[in-house]
Amino acid sequence: MNFKIVADSSADFPEIKGVPFATVPFKIVTDVKEYVDDGTLDVDGMVADLLKYKGKSGTACAGPGEWMTLFGDAEYVFCVTISSNLSGSYSAATVAKEQYEAAHPGRKVYVVDSLSAGAEMYMIAEKLEELILAGKSFEEICTEIAEYTKSFGVKNFVFFSSMIVYGADKPLGTEFIIDETTDPNPENFYGKSKLDAEQELLKLQDNNFSVAILRIPMVYGPDCKGNFPQLLKVAKKSPFCPNIKNKRSMIYVDNLCEFLRLVIENNKSGIFYPQNSEYVSTVDIIKIAAKYFNHKIIFIRLFNPLIKLLSKRLGVNNKIFGTKFYDMSLSPDLEKYNIVDFETSIKECVLAFK
Repeated sequence: MNFKIVADSSADFPEIKGVPFATVPFKIVTDVKEYVDDGTLDVDGMVADLLKYKGKSGTACAGPGEWMTLFGDAEYVFCVTISSNLSGSYSAATVAKEQYEAAHPGRKVYVVDSLSAGAEMYMIAEKLEELILAGKSFEEICTEIAEYTKSFGVKNFVFFSSMIVYGADKPLGTEFIIDETTDPNPENFYGKSKLDAEQELLKLQDNNFSVAILRIPMVYGPDCKGNFPQLLKVAKKSPFCPNIKNKRSMIYVDNLCEFLRLVIENNKSGIFYPQNSEYVSTVDIIKIAAKYFNHKIIFIRLFNPLIKLLSKRLGVNNKIFGTKFYDMSLSPDLEKYNIVDFETSIKECVLAFK
């Protein structure tokens, strides 16, 4: 028997080795460019573009024709889609099934609504692979995979949102304090997409299904990406550093993982603001890192006026030296998940830095 598994790209895995497999890509569409979520997508480049983009944008799932193309000449096809509550992907795959079966009598397609995204989709695809390789018939696989998906019993959905839903960093010298009275006000596509996803997910919440939204500040840790490694480079090599005092909410990756564990184990729901137990200054990051690099660095104020001017006119250095933080009242029980203190977290990052 000729089997094939086809999943949409929210599954976030490249291949299933034991059975023919294909991925139908989602798309992010703007007025100037279309980003296709396939193996060639430059994710970092896309994020950089979208952070600058101010026009209209949206997402699109693949249409029935794209699903049918990837069915190829398979006799039996299993489609795995992101939850039908989150996208039209399931509907598109269902239409493709009907058209494919009508065009090719005798061929069969089964569409699996994962009721989730990511890891669960991969588990479903792996189970399909296992059943196919075990020599099960199409009908037997359909029955067993339906029972398998029910066994997930998903009751809690955790969504990683971002502090960016409140808007961009302010110019140097301006405090951006976020408390219970602060309304979200995203200023770019990334922030808007996060807020839109939050709102859609919260609509799904009921007595049997809880949603936890984590509005995460800057996350740092060994081998992380973004601005943080640049600060470590300064601490390791530069003889000088601007002495600009600021205050930011950040969270070390181990503390975030512990917070996530508590949310899942206690079936928490609502909007959460995890952060380190103390606010972080960029100067303190560099100072502590330099200590563990055994490197002497001098902090000077000479260029502060120029840096502040560039911040106001061009937005330069706002993310690095700006002040943006959650009021501590938004983050109760800090001691329960802050398992690594600030200095130790910087030390661990230095030890892993190349």
